[in-house]
Amino acid sequence: MRCTFCFFALLVSTSIQAEDAAHALWDIDALSKPPQVTWLDSESAIQSLTFTGPEFNGKPTEVFAFYATPGSVSGDTSKDRDLPAVVCVHGGGGTAFAEWVNLWAKRGYAAIALDFSGRRPDAPEFDKQGQLVAVRSHRDIIRERLPNGGPEHGHVEKFENVGGDITDDWQYHAISNIILAHSLVRKFPEVDQDRTAITGISWGGYLTCIAAGVDQRFKAAVPVYGCGFLY
Repeated sequence: MRCTFCFFALLVSTSIQAEDAAHALWDIDALSKPPQVTWLDSESAIQSLTFTGPEFNGKPTEVFAFYATPGSVSGDTSKDRDLPAVVCVHGGGGTAFAEWVNLWAKRGYAAIALDFSGRRPDAPEFDKQGQLVAVRSHRDIIRERLPNGGPEHGHVEKFENVGGDITDDWQYHAISNIILAHSLVRKFPEVDQDRTAITGISWGGYLTCIAAGVDQRFKAAVPVYGCGFLY
């Protein structure tokens, strides 16, 4: 009994310490408010937008994202009520993937996928039947650097950016922008804010684990491979 109690106390203490550490690094209260949004395309099956992210080099950033719902991909907006929502987090070398939000929207979710390199990918293409044209490799996706984009997501930014202010760090921006995207999607009228989740692959799995620990509003988190250790 005593050992069980001590173990439970250790878990509670560790949880509290982790929560305190998260609040020390990120302004959770500020990030929990929906960011300012600019809709680039609010009419297509897969919509696109930018939202305001944290400062980088002393200036606010803009973050690109794709968004889709069951109603937008089917053309039947009556489907867009009380939807569960998912935040999609890409891996290294990736970007916001239109295919991901399309997949989740067809499964009944509102889905948002954001870019973590300060860039905007090309708009998705559709065939004559209105079906999304799949991209064979994410390296084939053309991306435009946003005028106020945040840090890049290369090796230097992830491993060698030591010193300076925390707002210079890629990880700081990535987690901040995940939380902001979550705050945004929770406020969309078609979304049930009590049923939201996050998923990501590779570096996105790594970010998913951190974001789920920092943002307590997620009800589920699914990191997919590449989230344990680095060779």
